Amino acid sequence: MIRTSQSDLSNLFKALRIPVSGTVMLHAALFSLGLIEGGVKGFYDALRKHLGEEGTIIVPTFCYSYRRNEIYDVEKTPSAKSIGIFSEYVRKKIDSVRSLDPMFSMAAIGPMASSLMERKSKASFGPDSIYEELFNHDAIFIGIGITYSTGLTGFIHLEKLSDVPYRQDLVLRGRSRLLDGSECDDYAIHYARNEDFFINAQTNRESMGALLESCGVSTEINYGYSKHMSLSGPAWQEIVVSELKKDPFCMLQFNSIKI
Repeated sequence: MIRTSQSDLSNLFKALRIPVSGTVMLHAALFSLGLIEGGVKGFYDALRKHLGEEGTIIVPTFCYSYRRNEIYDVEKTPSAKSIGIFSEYVRKKIDSVRSLDPMFSMAAIGPMASSLMERKSKASFGPDSIYEELFNHDAIFIGIGITYSTGLTGFIHLEKLSDVPYRQDLVLRGRSRLLDGSECDDYAIHYARNEDFFINAQTNRESMGALLESCGVSTEINYGYSKHMSLSGPAWQEIVVSELKKDPFCMLQFNSIKI
């Protein structure tokens, strides 16, 4: 198994063009880096050192509570296991700020954490969502050990902005437990797959990823056991929305005739 040192991490962050003092939304599958010096804490420390104290780190802490008919406890509900150990590490830190979305919550640490995690609407994606705030704030979206097709939920936000025919609003209701211990009824609006379109199709964003790379919007680095990428939010949005306007199905792969 490969070993990734603090120096290796520093070089990786530089190669991905992660800006010092920037805001980053990071999806991470840390096993793709092998044995990391210092483990998950070592990865966090290296990223914090690279960004500096003025940088803000955001991670997905998606838990899908309402879809699972569970109470969303802002403080205690863990991230889904598929989200990865780095997200849980950040969520549990004492200075972490978690959003109130019971489906697609995020956690942030840094000077912009509180303002970026503020939930201004019930929408998980699209206008007035936290994703819109991140794109407007010029956040850099980082994928460590993931692909365009299997990670980066920012794509769903861009699909919502484009009103693609293969997704639809899905209202999910439940109860949430806030930081003060009080409970309330709430709801979230997910932009979910319309399963009628996925009988003969599957998500495939790799061609879109190649276009983003060719335009200089996505930087992709091979290291360890996988590829890693970084995308500039505003430019990412401009290209994807433009391409979806030309062909709303350009990020689907059909196994037979389109329906």
